[in-house]
Amino acid sequence: MMGDAVALDDLLKEDPLVLWRVSLSSRAETSLHVASLAGHVDFVRKIVELVPSFAQEPNKDGFAPIHLATGAGHLEVVRELLNKGDSDLCLLKDKAGRTPLHHAAMKGRIHIIDELLSKCPHQKAMEQVTSNGETVLHLAVKNSQFGTFKVLFEISKKLEDHEGRVNAKDKEGKTVFEIANTNATNHVQVSISLIYRSSLC
Repeated sequence: MMGDAVALDDLLKEDPLVLWRVSLSSRAETSLHVASLAGHVDFVRKIVELVPSFAQEPNKDGFAPIHLATGAGHLEVVRELLNKGDSDLCLLKDKAGRTPLHHAAMKGRIHIIDELLSKCPHQKAMEQVTSNGETVLHLAVKNSQFGTFKVLFEISKKLEDHEGRVNAKDKEGKTVFEIANTNATNHVQVSISLIYRSSLC
């Protein structure tokens, strides 16, 4: 699929129900999942205009189009989905309880974090935890995304319950700093510790 919006218009003239028919035939992927993952913003725009409900539709792995676009780093697609989709799209969870913000933290997509937080209440977005009890801070550290951790930590400092979020334990009973001490290099351990200590001052 090339993501050709003109070809989609031609196809819809031949069969106005083609998008719905394809979405009913399998639980694998809708055309919006594929276009979001591939970064075809014009195609995404067209599909969301025609079938807005596709923006919330999970694929067989439990990912909505916004999770795929976020993970792949397609800022314009994320922006289009947020502008055209439901206002709670930025809080939509996949099978593992991860929101688009969690996916952005895992992949180090700071530009997408900025976009997500421009459309979603910061407090509510930062409070979300995965089914494993992980915050965005946990996921940034677990995935060695130090720059992302710094950005999220600074955002967290401006919100209510920063200390609770920083000291939150995942289902394994580990805080962000305990994970950093076991998983990270000495450089990252020292950096995270310095950031944490500076927030206490």
